[in-house]
Amino acid sequence: MQGFKKITALTLAVVFAAALFSGCGGSPSVTAEGGEAVHTATNPAELYENSSYPGVTFNETTLVFIEDMFDDSLVSVYSNETGETYTIANEANRETFGEQCNYYLCEDVIASIRDDWQTEKWDYLEGASFKSDQPQVIFTDVQTGNFLQFWLQAKFVAVQTSNNYMIFGVTDETVAAVSRQHQELPTATSSRRTAEQTVTEFFDALNAKDAEAYNALMATPVQDPVFDEGVSDTVTATNNLGHIGDFPAEWYENPYANRVVVADFTRTITTKGGLFGGGSKTTQEMRWEFYLVRESADAEWKIAAYGEA
Repeated sequence: MQGFKKITALTLAVVFAAALFSGCGGSPSVTAEGGEAVHTATNPAELYENSSYPGVTFNETTLVFIEDMFDDSLVSVYSNETGETYTIANEANRETFGEQCNYYLCEDVIASIRDDWQTEKWDYLEGASFKSDQPQVIFTDVQTGNFLQFWLQAKFVAVQTSNNYMIFGVTDETVAAVSRQHQELPTATSSRRTAEQTVTEFFDALNAKDAEAYNALMATPVQDPVFDEGVSDTVTATNNLGHIGDFPAEWYENPYANRVVVADFTRTITTKGGLFGGGSKTTQEMRWEFYLVRESADAEWKIAAYGEA
């Protein structure tokens, strides 16, 4: 049925912050002041000593600081390396913040921040402590004081919310994105399709019965996709559920990033009548789950698997 691939529903692990925070053993001490660093970029391995990894990542906790900060808040960006400071906010908040803000970012830039930082790659470091005066960039929510503090060379980040302080290890890609966006953020744009747009284009390809367009959206192309005659789908809603902690290797092995999108759509089935007429048209409401991946930082979203929710 239209290249339909039935999938087995995944159990999406939800790790509650309360459980995670209970293992922190108090707030680690972090400072950007001068003097000898406890752990430095030239020898970051010391940070890992006597640390355990609970097997969870940033997005699997209830922390949603990145999501909220760039949607609803005024954010101050500071670099201790250049001494540069500026404020940014979502374009939708221009009337709210007015002259308080240096730059207003359109929605595709907001999406680029979330996407490029690849928060699912942040590994929580239990009981970690890190002190250094080396290059760092700090994003602070002006309204709440919550912040994200990146030590760029050491590839660590501190997350301070109203109730908790946590340290994560981050990837080289995240460090590169933060470094680049600190310099280019006011004018940065992204032409990459969102995960939701990819799903919408998938349905467009089905309706057009366009095998080339269909396969361009698939992580693994289908040699001869089958399209049902008389079937047309109209997407009514898409909901991006975020990432899966352990993406099934049988669908795609070790993707750079992944997302789950649920699509609601109306399916219209038209049948032709015989010699004397008698055709019919029926509609039904349907919901499919889509599992999308990106193979690299610059890659587009592709669909690794999909099926009935």
